[in-house]
Amino acid sequence: MATKKQLEFIGYDLGHGETAVARAYGGSSREPEILEHGGEKSFVSAVARNKSGVRIGAQAVNLAALGQGKNEIWVKFKSRDLSDKSTQIPTQLFTQTLFKDLAGDKKIDGLKTSHFIVGCPSGWDAHDRQNYAKLMRSSGLDTVRIVPESRAALMTALEQGYLSLEAARSSVLIVDIGSSTTDFTYCYDLEAEDVGHNFLGSGLLDRLIFERCLARQMERRKIEKLIKRYPHYRPIMEYWCRLAKEQYFNGDE
Repeated sequence: MATKKQLEFIGYDLGHGETAVARAYGGSSREPEILEHGGEKSFVSAVARNKSGVRIGAQAVNLAALGQGKNEIWVKFKSRDLSDKSTQIPTQLFTQTLFKDLAGDKKIDGLKTSHFIVGCPSGWDAHDRQNYAKLMRSSGLDTVRIVPESRAALMTALEQGYLSLEAARSSVLIVDIGSSTTDFTYCYDLEAEDVGHNFLGSGLLDRLIFERCLARQMERRKIEKLIKRYPHYRPIMEYWCRLAKEQYFNGDE
């Protein structure tokens, strides 16, 4: 008798700054496994397209920085305005390429077989979540469920024992600091109320570091003219500032 195959669930955290993917199986007690793409468990949310094809993550940034051919590049493209082409197009390209690569490497079953759970900012309402699910389905994810990110954090805390069920039934405040927003979810007796959709995130540090570095340059005006002529250079340089920020807070030299 053939063994029934377990359902594969893929957690997709498409962030404004970085993205991560995890895999788990229905009926399994194992911890979810973080999947690598390009040798990284967390990679920059960037996508570039030219005649040679589509690249994502650090490859996209490097391709655009080298200026090889005519490139389109999108960085920090996640937005609540899901009808905007500047959000739709990169989200579709990034998602399609990511899961095509993971399926090709046999890390997931595939777009038609896997069940996808996609996080979204807790400040998004039901209408936003419906539109986000529609966008994900148009990106190739057949079976998809949208989950507010801070609520997912509460479930993780419960499952991994960081928080007891008794403690969770009292007052709990979940703070989710992202690149573009900081979301707050207040829970009492496991009933949650979300407060979000602000523009306070750690990505602001990337911008401030970039502006400070630019102000110190001897040839600042020439650099500003270059950015004005080639706008895609700015998000690339802000990405480099992000790397410097991460190295600082990680204690790297």
